[in-house]
Amino acid sequence: MIFKKILFAQFKNLNELSFNPKPGINFIIGNNGVGKTNILDGIHFCCMTKSYFHHSDKMSIQHDRDFFRIESLLTNDEEHQIIVRCKKNGQRVINFDSIAYSKASEHLGKIPVIMIIPDEVYTFINESEERRKFINYSLVQTDREYFYQLNLYNQQIKQRKSFLKSNNPLSFENNSLLDAYESDMYKAGRYIVKARSELIKKINPYLEEFSREMSDGQQSCSIRYKSNYDEEYALSEWAKQRESDALSGRTRTGIHLDKLECFFNNQSLKNFGSQGQIKTFVIALRFAQMKYLQSESHRNPILLLDDLFAKLDEDRVAQLVKLIERSPIDQCFITDTNLDRAKKIAKQINQRTSIHIFNSNQLQIHEKE
Repeated sequence: MIFKKILFAQFKNLNELSFNPKPGINFIIGNNGVGKTNILDGIHFCCMTKSYFHHSDKMSIQHDRDFFRIESLLTNDEEHQIIVRCKKNGQRVINFDSIAYSKASEHLGKIPVIMIIPDEVYTFINESEERRKFINYSLVQTDREYFYQLNLYNQQIKQRKSFLKSNNPLSFENNSLLDAYESDMYKAGRYIVKARSELIKKINPYLEEFSREMSDGQQSCSIRYKSNYDEEYALSEWAKQRESDALSGRTRTGIHLDKLECFFNNQSLKNFGSQGQIKTFVIALRFAQMKYLQSESHRNPILLLDDLFAKLDEDRVAQLVKLIERSPIDQCFITDTNLDRAKKIAKQINQRTSIHIFNSNQLQIHEKE
């Protein structure tokens, strides 16, 4: 799908903003702090029904307002409308073609999306939670059952933690309620581990392909998945660990502790990778993720690049441009502060490009010279 029009109302610092993006590559040029990233996050909200940056919808509402609203018009073979409205009281309504979803998860996968931000160069390598987020982000867009099983697991592990925290250890043994929580965790974990393992198998060839292309054949990247969940022993381990988990305040075994390890040329990226090698890895991985989504959903993902060119050297910018040019992209949004750089890159891309100048809460097309 391609976004034709997006209307923002009271979304972060976008009070009343109308945006008419074009097919192909859309550059959004403006100074730091004007809200370029918020435009990308609003597009992400229309695709994933959530902010890329915040867990709570309240964080996206202007502080002196009660709600935000994003209305977008998209097209493929026919036109579709998405309306997102979130209130400070937690109420949210998401309409697709004037019909409200009973669950926001029903929308996932209709508009595949990839977002790449500069901070990932640090967070992806150093924070295990960010790597698990990458796995979940990929699978919820292609496998609705995965979304259900992941939610079930997370709900039951919270229930288990709450029970252990508020009850006497003498009640832990042969407790039917704890048995039920752990049984649901076991069943969900079995599905989740299988889905994650299959994802890694499918993404690794794409990751190797893109990392070699970005490094002129010098860097071959891969990821390895290690699960903390052992199907044979999961139930017995949770039962044995009830008292110690109550003392520690956390469940120490399960898929919520799974690891994704990153390698370049068979070496640990975290331990031996340079900043340049890490940047190559993260960008190549995101493009591998995009190719995976395209293959699984049979739809070309929307690509969101936030202020990325300013963080890369000229060689990596050139390689990134090549990746964009040959990737299955119908529409891409790129934010930047430098108009001259955007104009130079636009000339290098053999695709339709549009440059939008963002100033004073208005977006205007830059007239080509």
